[in-house]
Amino acid sequence: MSVSIRPINKSDRKRMAPSEKQVINSSPMVRLDAAHKFEHNVVSSSIFGMADHSDDPDCNEKVYEDRFTRVGYIDLTCNVLNPFLAGRGAPVWRAVLGLDSNTISGIINGTIVYDRETNNLVSYTEIGTTVFSIERYVFGADLLVMLLDNVDINDTLERALVETYIAQHLSKDEIDSWRSNRSYLGTIVAEDPARIINGEVDMSEGWLFGNYFIDLSTGNLPEYRIRDIYEGLAEALDNMDITNMKQFPIISLLISMANGDGKDALKSQILEYVFVLPEGYRPTIDGRIDAITSQYNKLANANIELRDILEQQQNPTCYAVLNKYREVVQYIRNIFIGDEQIIRQQRLKDYKSISDTITGKEGLMRGRMQGVRIDYSGRTVIACDPEMPIDTIGIPISMLTKIAEPNVIRSLRKENSELSKKAHYRNLSRLSTTSKSEINGLTYKDLLERWLNETPRYGAIGRQPTLFYLGIEAFKIKPVNGDAIILSPLVVMPFNADFDGDQMHFNMAQTEAANAELKKRMAFTNNIRYPKNGEITVVTRHEIIYGLWMCSTMKDRPNARTISKDEVTKIATEMGAPANNGYTKSIYDAVCKQKISIYDKVSTNFGMQSAGVAALEYALYGGFNMENLEEVLGGKGIKAKQITTILQRACGSNTNAFLASINRLVKLGFSVAKIWPPNISTIIDSEIQKHVEDLIAEFNRDVLEREEYVNIGIEIESEYSNYFNKRWAELRDGKDGIVQYLLDNLGNDNGYIAMMNSGGKGDKNNIMQIFGLKGRVQKNDTTAFNSIIAGSYARQLTGLEHTISAYGSRKGISDKVLATADPGYLSRKLEHAGSIISVVAEDCGTTDGMEFTLEDIVPFLDDSQISRYGVRVPKDADEAEEFTNTSEFKTQLLAAREYLSKIIVGRYCVTDSGNSEFIPNTDAAHQFIDRQWGYIDSKLHRYVKAGSGTVTMRSPVYCKNPCCQKCYGRDIAAGVDKPEIGRPVGFIAAQAIGEPGTQLTMKNFQKGGVVTDANLTSSFKMIEDYFELHDFSSRKTKHGVIMYDMLSPVDGTIQEQYLGNGTKRIIIKPDNPTDETVKKRMRSLSSKKIIVHAQTKLKEHVFEGDSFQKIQGNLNIKEVLKYRGFDKAASYLSLMLYNTFMTQDVNFKHFEAIVAGMSVCYMLTDAEDVYGYKSLHTGNRTHYKAGSVLTWPEACRDFQGAAVYVRTLLGLKTLPKYKNDFFESLLMESMDSYIPRAVLMNPNDSMSNPITRAAFGLNIGIGSDMTR
Repeated sequence: MSVSIRPINKSDRKRMAPSEKQVINSSPMVRLDAAHKFEHNVVSSSIFGMADHSDDPDCNEKVYEDRFTRVGYIDLTCNVLNPFLAGRGAPVWRAVLGLDSNTISGIINGTIVYDRETNNLVSYTEIGTTVFSIERYVFGADLLVMLLDNVDINDTLERALVETYIAQHLSKDEIDSWRSNRSYLGTIVAEDPARIINGEVDMSEGWLFGNYFIDLSTGNLPEYRIRDIYEGLAEALDNMDITNMKQFPIISLLISMANGDGKDALKSQILEYVFVLPEGYRPTIDGRIDAITSQYNKLANANIELRDILEQQQNPTCYAVLNKYREVVQYIRNIFIGDEQIIRQQRLKDYKSISDTITGKEGLMRGRMQGVRIDYSGRTVIACDPEMPIDTIGIPISMLTKIAEPNVIRSLRKENSELSKKAHYRNLSRLSTTSKSEINGLTYKDLLERWLNETPRYGAIGRQPTLFYLGIEAFKIKPVNGDAIILSPLVVMPFNADFDGDQMHFNMAQTEAANAELKKRMAFTNNIRYPKNGEITVVTRHEIIYGLWMCSTMKDRPNARTISKDEVTKIATEMGAPANNGYTKSIYDAVCKQKISIYDKVSTNFGMQSAGVAALEYALYGGFNMENLEEVLGGKGIKAKQITTILQRACGSNTNAFLASINRLVKLGFSVAKIWPPNISTIIDSEIQKHVEDLIAEFNRDVLEREEYVNIGIEIESEYSNYFNKRWAELRDGKDGIVQYLLDNLGNDNGYIAMMNSGGKGDKNNIMQIFGLKGRVQKNDTTAFNSIIAGSYARQLTGLEHTISAYGSRKGISDKVLATADPGYLSRKLEHAGSIISVVAEDCGTTDGMEFTLEDIVPFLDDSQISRYGVRVPKDADEAEEFTNTSEFKTQLLAAREYLSKIIVGRYCVTDSGNSEFIPNTDAAHQFIDRQWGYIDSKLHRYVKAGSGTVTMRSPVYCKNPCCQKCYGRDIAAGVDKPEIGRPVGFIAAQAIGEPGTQLTMKNFQKGGVVTDANLTSSFKMIEDYFELHDFSSRKTKHGVIMYDMLSPVDGTIQEQYLGNGTKRIIIKPDNPTDETVKKRMRSLSSKKIIVHAQTKLKEHVFEGDSFQKIQGNLNIKEVLKYRGFDKAASYLSLMLYNTFMTQDVNFKHFEAIVAGMSVCYMLTDAEDVYGYKSLHTGNRTHYKAGSVLTWPEACRDFQGAAVYVRTLLGLKTLPKYKNDFFESLLMESMDSYIPRAVLMNPNDSMSNPITRAAFGLNIGIGSDMTR
């Protein structure tokens, strides 16, 4: 299925009734609220009222009509340019006609007209009092058409090609000479596309666009300049950066016009009549006329007045005609896209044009087409019950009785058709609020309970914001009293909810099939893994983990009892336990009910253990496959992640056993925490307090002394900030710092220390702020003030300290509120990019993949793991052997090996023989990397070189049928090695990245550079820069210091020139200064001052594409594309994003899936002229023009690897604008910039994107809907 989109035309009038009722040919001139008395106006019942065509002989053709489909139209007296399709400022018309913005605006508004007598464009002020003559003056849209008919398309195309691609390689004198027609550059020719594909044409000899080349030898330029320009054009082809080539759509359109089919497309933007929006889409205001209807009315009036001036008024002046025409144009613009002048003049508060009505979160696109309306749903506060099973939720009976009504009625009618007379919505609603028995002696409560007990009933609950698919999950329903939804405390993590007043919404399945689908697809027990890393979502925390930690740590107490097996049995009998309760379960029950203390000694299969450990063993293992927990834990307290690991090992894929263990752990943890609550006293020893105060005083002396250097001008402020940051880190986290001192001296009996050690609540910073000092105050989301608050919460803050710290608190709260919007928008952009990537095949058979060398991985290691020699292995054999056998290189190799092994586990890697090898675990990953990179011989302790030095991992970025099971690898979200066919891995990747995006508010310093406020940025800002492919080249501090690690454009030696203010300049001495390409790049480089901080460590020698810093910092992705190519750019982008999300533990494959969605192919020639077959995934003929941008799946499926494109990357926001499917950008709300281009260049949509299909109510074709 595919659709085509076109502007309205004359034939569309036939879609309305043949009568003239729909023509708005008059309008009341006084009051619009009396308009119903007049025929054929913008609120006329004869046009927009009920659909009554009884007097219409063709009424049978009217299949469906209502207030949303019945339209009217206004016949325009004079033609007008459609502002919606042409865009603001009509950029396409301006480029095609070669006019400046003021001239094109004047023509559109009628203030500039064409005088046939003088053959000139004149301002209406020059002819204002002249009598208007339709034969003499041409204005408005008619003038645009006349100019378009007279334009020389070939000449315009040639000039556009030169201005876009050649001008940047010309000197100022050369371009000025060409523009003034004093010189001739050469002939532009159109080559046969087939010759380009067959390699018969040298692309390095003057290629411009598509199949257009320039032959500079036919021009006036000297030979050396011709060579320079050819090299520049070839370099542009090699490093294609289409995001900066904004002339693509213009040039493509000009080429279409040159081929004879483009002018008609432009002319279709001329309006001869205006459709009037159906009443259903206009705002409903009781008793008043809405603003857009008022604008339609004023347009109708102005249009009639213009007609009267032209047809009835004798000798009208040009002023009268053109002023009224401008008024018509303004009203049309205001109705279509909004006109600021009219909105301001008429004080139209909150006015929305048609364009505004469509866009926005509440607009028709997102609010109606992508919005959801759900009946039989509820919303209320959530509450916690430790006894509630984790696969069940408690729904208030008061809510359930109403929501379940349709199901109960269907159940009764299915049981006995006679009950249909008794069971209907009206009397059942009444029964739901009374105990009266009216249906076979049963109350409504009886009927509801019977229906719930027939089979497990499921309902879906969720909490906003829903950042990923685990934000809505299904549970078994259990009726409860009260007004709150009751949850197990362990199920709230995916919802990011807690029990401090959070609300959740509840939806119940309305059919048996829906209930079955909820159970299979959305049940909590079937979705217990986070998509970002595959970890279990059920994690013990807070009181639970504290209680379990107490069980595992409280062992040796002087008052501990030794309890025999007979005593345990006796205690169990006294508690009323059944005879077959079992010994270990009896210990567990006794501990939960405080009959046995957790430090008492009991006999187990592993000898004498504390009762707490024995109870914990039973809670974890349930009496089967038991392990000695003391040996497993190594004598330490249990942690939440250890519990998850033990359960995965003990229960395997047995979900029921896993759930039973979790329920036992919850009960035990809460019971013990209730018996042994932590001591939360804030009283500490005076010696501890005095030592902390001495540390703070020493810190203040040091920084005040350094601050004086800034005050007298010896040191710059950034250097002082660097010192302050370093000294603060020593005070807080140093070996003799405050945090370590408090941890060593407060003692384990301190309740705050116990809570922190257990992992239940708190961390080292909380301990410092309670007992040490408050710390620094945040200035903004990336920097803090260079001062500290010395008071602590235990000693209480002074009034001044409270006031100062309130700034940071308010800033933190506001940042948290504002931070949720940006990651939410990022998630939407990620979903649109990844929506095209899903698992569609078992194996594409490719041997390509993402390649990783040691040099690629090392820059992402910790600084302490990177050799001081840098990354690159020397080429000289003796130097290489000496380098590779240093302890630093060995540390670096092993660290990189460990880093890469986490990436390739669960993936298929390509061996040297071309086979695909699955990497099941870390040991297998180490072995494969050792075969490719070499390894450290354990006996000789020397590096042994092996393999090609490159690890090639199959990836969605290189999949030939995006995406197959082998290129994706293990489905960590489902916990299986092979994802099922149809798995929407792009959506999963977007949500896996977007969901933890709200947590990326911490600050990150530029790696490898000097730590200063200037290069301090939030992690979220960093990932946004890389996802959008922002260019860092213009980012500098006020001292001119570049804020990224620049890549060298040439091979050369680095020299450093110190500037005396804490900075230095980088100067490159090229290895081959006579090479013409090197000369050109050096000329470009000499115009830039590359300034870095004086302490930045630089390499002594660089190759082209190398970074300047010895420890690589953040690179400019634009430079990576330019100097290293697409393959290295794709791997660097994936690694950079993965590394930034390291704290959130997001799997590498998710970034690959998004990068695959961001990777596009730029067409070098028209696909239609090369291939005659049909598109494999749309079933239609391909119509990809030169300059079109294809997604990677389109390129793979439609062209099967034919070399007709250059592959590159597009930023998330830019991506929808260049896609070939019309609706994708509309659903991402880039209408203003996209629609004018899309309507002209590609007014089609394959309807293959799942987001588009869902918006139109079609089968989405992925996931469980794959077979449909």
